[in-house]
Amino acid sequence: MSRHPVAKTFIRALLKGFSSLALLSWLAAGYGSADNADCLMCHSAKSLHKTIHGQKVSLYIDSQAFQGSVHGAKACVDCHTDLKGQPLAHKPDLAPVQCAQCHKLAHPDTSHRSVGLNQGRPRCQDCHGSHYIRPEEDPRSNMQPASSEPMCTQCHSEARVFDPYRRSVHGAAREWNGARVAACIHCHPVHTAYVADSPIVCGTCHAKEFEAYAQSSHGSAPPGDTAVPTCVTCHGGHGIRAVEDLRSPTSPAKSPMLCAKCHDDPELMGPYRLPTDRMKTYRASYHGIENKYGNMKAATCVSCHNAHRVLPASDPDSSVNAANLRETCGKCHPETGPNVIKGSIHLEPSPKKDAGVYWVGAAYRIFVTVMILAFCGYMALDLFTHRRTRRGGRS
Repeated sequence: MSRHPVAKTFIRALLKGFSSLALLSWLAAGYGSADNADCLMCHSAKSLHKTIHGQKVSLYIDSQAFQGSVHGAKACVDCHTDLKGQPLAHKPDLAPVQCAQCHKLAHPDTSHRSVGLNQGRPRCQDCHGSHYIRPEEDPRSNMQPASSEPMCTQCHSEARVFDPYRRSVHGAAREWNGARVAACIHCHPVHTAYVADSPIVCGTCHAKEFEAYAQSSHGSAPPGDTAVPTCVTCHGGHGIRAVEDLRSPTSPAKSPMLCAKCHDDPELMGPYRLPTDRMKTYRASYHGIENKYGNMKAATCVSCHNAHRVLPASDPDSSVNAANLRETCGKCHPETGPNVIKGSIHLEPSPKKDAGVYWVGAAYRIFVTVMILAFCGYMALDLFTHRRTRRGGRS
């Protein structure tokens, strides 16, 4: 047993005090920006956290995961710039990280620009992550198609969006084809000038269709003309179905009504000086009647006008130009002769237009009416004679 226990206790307390004072002096000396290892002295503790709105938020940093990220070579203070030159024992509330100081984008957030800053607009780290951001080509990256759906559902959990998508041609194909089929980030590009319903977005995968659309009357309309249809107008957005699916608006069963939504609207067609009776004249035709009663092989609008490369009949390249009608009709009717170009396609019989059809139709109606009246008269006379004969026989 020591002969001077009080002295030893005093010396031990004195050493601890000097050690604590030295540590506090070092922390306060401004070495916070010297090295990430300094920050990790505290942030490597898994128990480190702060409380925000009653919820615990971890402040733990996995140093190995951070070093394997795209920012692994960066210093903490490169992003947390308000800590430069500050003591390591820093203030608890830091300024938000400004990714734009390095990532200067012409279009920072096209998809979410309609969401107000105070309405929950996503920040960079909400999608990309914060300390463990991986390269885009890394399968574990949030920017991989396979990861985008779980990422987007953190905010967009509505069944009205994801249920139709999972049943669509894109969602169903992903089940067996993996990440190569359209996912959220393919159609909703964030850092471009284009929004989700832009044909240019669809054209990144459907190049052939986009090229045809861009040459069409719809695709070549002046910028700002919002009346012209886009891919989404006809195919839909999240719930796109195959053309062969009878529930699809582009199926033979429904495509005539789809086209009629615009082409039967006088207000929409007025500025373009286009007729608004196309559905009526189509339904009156043999093709229209066959289609109405379930013949899915009967010609529809797209059979003659094409689906994507729709051009006016006056255009020499149009499939319904007089010079091309034999070829167009010949797809179904190989024996089509030169007389096909002599008549109207959408018949509008009148004394001045399609007069032959009009007068033949008028004569037929008159003939049928006269015949019916004659038969009715004949039956009336026959009945009168029959009754008269029976009365004469009785007398």
